[in-house]
Amino acid sequence: MNTPRIIAPVSRHLDVADVARSVVFYRDVVGFDVQRDVERAELTLGPARLTLGTRQAGSEREQRSILFFETADVGSTYETLLARGASPSAPEDVNWIKMRMIEVHDPDGNTLWFGKSFAGPNKPQSHRVLRKGCPSCPSAMLLPASHTIATC
Repeated sequence: MNTPRIIAPVSRHLDVADVARSVVFYRDVVGFDVQRDVERAELTLGPARLTLGTRQAGSEREQRSILFFETADVGSTYETLLARGASPSAPEDVNWIKMRMIEVHDPDGNTLWFGKSFAGPNKPQSHRVLRKGCPSCPSAMLLPASHTIATC
């Protein structure tokens, strides 16, 4: 089975209720490799690196995080997560950030977003467009010789 291909670096630490449970989720569902699995787990997936530590007992409230992973293919990431037992949201285009996104939650309620840009690259403009924007005019006829004009 494919593993989501992460294409941008991410480095985050998460405090979780149960490190072993979280390691199972990130390893078996998302596809991270476990580098170290003791009190603090270290996980990697391509350029993404997570460390997991135990949440302090008696903390006032649970902290939830949002993690964003840029992926090579949102559709295959969705299919992979679904096949591995996760419940990802359906892929959708988020216009204000020009990304196709899915969302899934880990066992501690942290939100994982997987996305890929759907905006095309800027098209290079020809010099002709610039000429249309800055036409040349016979400026000597419009102003006295003592005035200078900035040209395009």
